[in-house]
Amino acid sequence: MKRDIALDIVRVICTLWIVCVWHLSSYSDSWDISQSIICQNLTRASLFCFMFLSGYLLKKYRFECLYDVGVFYKKRFLRFYPLFFVSALLLFLVSNAIGKPWFNSNSQFVLCVLGLSSFSMPQPPTLWFMSMLMFFYIITPLLNYNHKRGLLRVILLFFLFLTLFLRKGQFDIAIFQYGFAYFMGFLLPISVVARLRETPFLGFALLVFGIVLLLIDILFGDIINTLNSIKILFIIFLSSVFTFSLLSLSYFIVNKLSARTGGGILFHIVQFIAYSSFALYLFHRHIYQSLEFVCESLQIAPSIIILYLVFVPIAIFSSYCIQIIYDKLIKLLK
Repeated sequence: MKRDIALDIVRVICTLWIVCVWHLSSYSDSWDISQSIICQNLTRASLFCFMFLSGYLLKKYRFECLYDVGVFYKKRFLRFYPLFFVSALLLFLVSNAIGKPWFNSNSQFVLCVLGLSSFSMPQPPTLWFMSMLMFFYIITPLLNYNHKRGLLRVILLFFLFLTLFLRKGQFDIAIFQYGFAYFMGFLLPISVVARLRETPFLGFALLVFGIVLLLIDILFGDIINTLNSIKILFIIFLSSVFTFSLLSLSYFIVNKLSARTGGGILFHIVQFIAYSSFALYLFHRHIYQSLEFVCESLQIAPSIIILYLVFVPIAIFSSYCIQIIYDKLIKLLK
């Protein structure tokens, strides 16, 4: 599956919302969006969309035999795990050293780096999402293995949901909504995404529908929240609408810009940030907290202007450097 600039646009939008809006707002006393229903839903939708893309981009893998499974695990490990582990280890060591532990306990750290933090609440901030993604990577070949495929799926899902049921109250219920996103992306026919590419009107229609759903949540959120099952289904539906809307609109933007200017510098910026996005998610907390420490030492309160003119550019550029250095190290080791 060749690189798709429209998917890069989607990845960049979702990453920047999480890293440069949702998380960044916590570093300014004058800017708190954590209680905004709209921002909460956009954050869930961004994570949902990111998880959908993670599954969709793995459609190229075919698990015909154990060798294919081994190739998948090897590539995912090299792409994902070392940077994830370094990020978690740095947060664990540094936060403990300064007396502000990022993880509640040593066991929470261990579960996080094993991809199992979803099954023992509470989850660690930020890295819970990557730990959950790691768990989905682990079970992906089992859900799509050609030999006795149906039986394996049934057995795995049975034991998974049995485990969740027995640990009711101890696991993160978000695993259902983001698991749905990941496996929808992995199993969804490519023809569905092709339809979104060819029907820009559908993207605008879904966007309007998504806004209507947001208004419903604002007006009737108390009713929706009365039952967890209803809330989860509503979040999945709302996030799915925004995901497909964003995909369709991204293809529309790419087609328009390609026809007029060929994309130019905008596409280069998108590809730059998309390339940095994985490291940006993993290390933005380290960078933000380091810059926050510098501001405190200089007795400067981080304003929104400082956050966007200093924090964000340094985080993006540093993440790009981390990713490119890591990729070169991996090539040297092969």
